[in-house]
Amino acid sequence: MIFSGLKYTGKAPFDTVLIHGLVRDAQGRKMSKSLGNGIDPLEIIDKYGADALRFTLATGNSPGNDMRFSDERVEASRNFANKIWNAARFILMNLGDDEKAPHIPEGLALEDKWILSLYN
Repeated sequence: MIFSGLKYTGKAPFDTVLIHGLVRDAQGRKMSKSLGNGIDPLEIIDKYGADALRFTLATGNSPGNDMRFSDERVEASRNFANKIWNAARFILMNLGDDEKAPHIPEGLALEDKWILSLYN
C-alpha cells in the first residue's frame, strides 16, 4: 500500500500505523472458522448496536495486546452508552430557555466577535 501510494500519487497514503493484537474468544482462543468460534459483527450490531461494539473494541485493551471478546462486555458497553445518552437527555430537558445570549458589542474585530461567540 505504501509503495503503490508513493508510486502513483507521490505520497504515503497514511502517516500513522496502529499495531493491534488479536481479538480472541472468551476462553482466550484465537477466533477461526475451523474452530467455529468466530463472530459476525453484523449480528453483534443488530443485537447491541454499532456504538456498543465500537466502544467495546476501543476500550477493551491497550494497543498491541490481545483482547478477549465476549457478549457480556458488549452488553456492558451498550448499558454504559445508554446511561450517557439518558444523562445527556436529562440535562437537555432541564435546561432553561430563559437564558439569553449576551450581547456582543459592535466595533470589535472579527476575531474578537468569534471568540466571544464561542462562550455564548
